[in-house]
Amino acid sequence: MTTGEMLIYTQKYNDILALPKRKRSLKLANLMTELEVNFKIPMIKSDRFNQGNFYLMVLYRMISDERKF
Repeated sequence: MTTGEMLIYTQKYNDILALPKRKRSLKLANLMTELEVNFKIPMIKSDRFNQGNFYLMVLYRMISDERKF
């Protein structure tokens, strides 16, 4: 993930957080899917991938932690 991509996805995340709570979960899920597809995040936890993509995974976990089920 480049610095520019990180800024774009962080802005998308912040924009979603500004929405009313009832609209956030679906938008956050869609953002997670976008990251999974664009950066080929594996479905099964991979320490190697996580270490090689540290900042991507920090952002991904932030988004995941914000979701409400």
